[in-house]
Amino acid sequence: MADFTYVPMVGGRFGYTAFVIDAYAGLIPGKECSPTKNTAFVERAIRAAVMRRTREGLISRLI
Repeated sequence: MADFTYVPMVGGRFGYTAFVIDAYAGLIPGKECSPTKNTAFVERAIRAAVMRRTREGLISRLI
């Protein structure tokens, strides 16, 4: 599962966070923050999660 969240900052601006969640284990194996809303930091969060996986059998569903 993945989540993309807006984080309010001082001065009315926003920061952005992306989380990849292992729903079975209840862990967050991938996370990234960015001052701009773009796909690059979301891709980094996904790549970090894939690199941290310790078992075979990754199930991925992208909608």
